[in-house]
Amino acid sequence: MPAQKPVRKTSVTPPVGYFGPEGSFSHEVTRAMIPDEPLEAFTPTAQGFRLLEQGKLARIVVPFENSIGGAVPETLDQLLLAPLAPDNFAILEQWVYKINLCLLGRPGLETRNALRLYSHFVPLQVVRPWLEKNLPKIETVLTSSTSAAAREAARDPRGLAVANAGAASVYGLRIISQRLAPPDINITRFLLIGPQSTTAVLPTRTARNQRALQNLPRRAMAHLLLKNRPGALADVLNVLKQQKINLTQILSRPVPGKPGEHQFLIEWETKGSHNSTLDALKHFTQSVRILGAYVVREVRRKT
Repeated sequence: MPAQKPVRKTSVTPPVGYFGPEGSFSHEVTRAMIPDEPLEAFTPTAQGFRLLEQGKLARIVVPFENSIGGAVPETLDQLLLAPLAPDNFAILEQWVYKINLCLLGRPGLETRNALRLYSHFVPLQVVRPWLEKNLPKIETVLTSSTSAAAREAARDPRGLAVANAGAASVYGLRIISQRLAPPDINITRFLLIGPQSTTAVLPTRTARNQRALQNLPRRAMAHLLLKNRPGALADVLNVLKQQKINLTQILSRPVPGKPGEHQFLIEWETKGSHNSTLDALKHFTQSVRILGAYVVREVRRKT
C-alpha cells in the first residue's frame, strides 16, 4: 500500500478589521488605504480589540477623534485599558480624513414627512447647526455607527440617517443632501492598531516610497498615570517643554475606583527616538507606557 502524502497545512492571514458595519466611514477609509487585503467589520469597538488580541484580526481601524465632535469615547476607553491588556498592541499609523456627512433616506421619502433621524453620537454633534436650521423638530436616535444608522433608515419608512455617501449604495438609500458640515473643517483621525511586531502598511520597496515615508509627519502617544499630588501634571508638561516637544493632544479620564484621580493620554510630534522623553517622564509618573510611534497620513478622497 503506497504511503500517503502528508497533508500540507496552509496558513490563512487574518483579515484587517474595521469599525462597522459595512458602509461606515472606517470601512471607507480602510478600503482606500488597504485596498488589497481582506476586510472584516466589527462592532462594538471593544470587540475589535478582543479579536485583535485573539489573533483573529491582523490589525484594526478605529475612529479616534473628530475635529468638531472631539474624541470618540469608545476608542479612548480601549486605549486607556491598553496597559492592562495581556497582549500589548501598538498604534501603527494615523489616518486623517476629511468627512463628507450626508443626509440619507429611502427613495421617495421627503424630509418634511420624516419623523426620525438615525446617526452616531459624534456626527450628530457635528451637524447640530444644520439640523437646528433644517430639521428642528425631528427625533434623533443614536446608533453604534453611521453605517448602522443607514441600515436603520433603510428599515424605517419615515426614517433618515446622517452617514457617508458609500452607505447609501450599500443600504439602498438616496442622498438627499451632502456636506452637512464643511469637509475642510470636519476632519476625523483614524488609528491603525496592531501587534507591536507589526510593520506599517506603507509600501517601502522603492526609493521613492522610502523618501515618502521619511517625509511623513510622525507622532507618538503615551498613557500616563500620575502621582496624586499637587503639580503632578505641571511636572509632566515641564518635561515636554524642556525637551522642546510640541504636544498635539492631551486627554484625561477618571481612574476607575479612585475618585478624584485621573489618567491621561498625550500625543506629541516626534522626529526620531522617544526614549529620552519616556525616561524623563518616568520620574514624574506612577506609570508611563508608549502606545505607539507612527506616521500620519492623509487619506485621499476618490473622485
